[in-house]
Amino acid sequence: MAQSIGRGAVLRPEEWDHRKFVDLQRLRLSGPTGRRAYRAARELLGARACKRLREWEVFWAFCQSTGLTAAVADVIMLDANSSRPPPPDLECQFHDGVHFFELGEVVQQDVAKARAGVKERTIAKKLVPLRRIWDPLEEILTKKLKKDYNLEARPASLLLYYARQSPFWRLLRPLVLAKAPNIQRIFEPSVFASVWLFDATTNEVLCSFSRSRAPIIN
Repeated sequence: MAQSIGRGAVLRPEEWDHRKFVDLQRLRLSGPTGRRAYRAARELLGARACKRLREWEVFWAFCQSTGLTAAVADVIMLDANSSRPPPPDLECQFHDGVHFFELGEVVQQDVAKARAGVKERTIAKKLVPLRRIWDPLEEILTKKLKKDYNLEARPASLLLYYARQSPFWRLLRPLVLAKAPNIQRIFEPSVFASVWLFDATTNEVLCSFSRSRAPIIN
């Protein structure tokens, strides 16, 4: 397992052995029997560890989708109490060195409560106004971009993701396009080198922002 880094700062990993995440991932991908064992083992982790496992799995899927060459088995989930201000959620070794990532799940409460199987058009026009599809993304984006993180944890990126339901990207994309200049404006003074929006339900990168290039909105 990789050791905690941070150019001299004390950035501690979480207390549990992160290799368990790798073992659980293998179970989940090994077939019906393995998936049942995975669900049973997951229930024994506890709420906090389950949240970290979900983040680890999202990051693993993100790396797979983007082609980032990361030793995902050696991803270190960092202890938020190891410094003030806290470090981002994880650190990972890429081919060009260490990189840190802060993760944030976008949860659309109104959509989550909507009846399963409802078409996007019905949700947009009858159940959930478009504003309520945009607002959860704007809220977590603004919150994360304005937060302070350990100065030793550089370079760092922000990875926002959808995991519980569809982001309804066909409907959300025009709003992101229209608001891209404002997103770039609040992103520029942040600690992050880049911002990614990822759909973990389909393993697709929806858009990304960076200081070195124009926004990419797929």
